[in-house]
Amino acid sequence: MKETLLFKAASAWVSLSRYRYSFTYGFRMKLYDLHLSFYPNDFPHLAGFQYLKDLNLPRYTPSKIIQKILEGTITQEQIEKGQQYEKLVKPRLLAITELENMLDNNFTLYSYMPRFYSFSTSIKADYLIASQIDTIRYVFLIRENKEKPISSYIACSIFTKDDRDYEQNQRSYVLLQKTKTRLSDGETQILFTKPGFDEHKSSISKPLLF
Repeated sequence: MKETLLFKAASAWVSLSRYRYSFTYGFRMKLYDLHLSFYPNDFPHLAGFQYLKDLNLPRYTPSKIIQKILEGTITQEQIEKGQQYEKLVKPRLLAITELENMLDNNFTLYSYMPRFYSFSTSIKADYLIASQIDTIRYVFLIRENKEKPISSYIACSIFTKDDRDYEQNQRSYVLLQKTKTRLSDGETQILFTKPGFDEHKSSISKPLLF
C-alpha cells in the first residue's frame, strides 16, 4: 500500500498511542506535572476530518477511523477532494507526522490564554506546545482529560503555524524534566532533565489553569 500523507499520519498516531509523555515544569517556586496520552478516538478531530463535511465519506465511529485508513477503506484520494483539504486538513496531517519527533526533542511549553491574542479563536485548551522542525513551525494544544486522574492531558489541536501567532502574549514555562513511558511494559526513558533538577527532593502539585 502506498504510504500517503493520510496513511503516515494515522501510523504516527498509532505509534504515539503506545506511549505516555510526562512533563515537569516550574512556576513561582512550585513544580507541576503533566501526563500526556494519545487515544484513537482523538485522531479524526486532530486530523481535521470535521472540515471534510462536503465529502460523502464512509461513516465510522471516531475510534475506528484510524483502522479504516490503515486498511485502505478511507484513502488520501478521497479526502483530497474536500474543499478545505489544502487549507485546513493537510497542515494538520503534516503536523501529526512530526508530533513524536517534536515531543522527543526541543519545544517550548506555554500556558494557553486566548484572551491575550490579537485575534479570535474557538480552540479550548490549557497548554500550548510550540516547536520548529527544519523551517516549519508547529503548534500543538492540549487540555485536561476530565475522565482521567489529575494531571492527565490529551491533544485537542495541532497544525503548522499560519499567519496567526499562537505564541503571542503567552506565558512560557521552564521545563525541568521530560520522560516517555512505553505503556506495554512501563519502561520509561528520560528525554531531558534540566541540570540541577532533583525530582526526589521536589513535590508535585496540580497545574494551575489560567
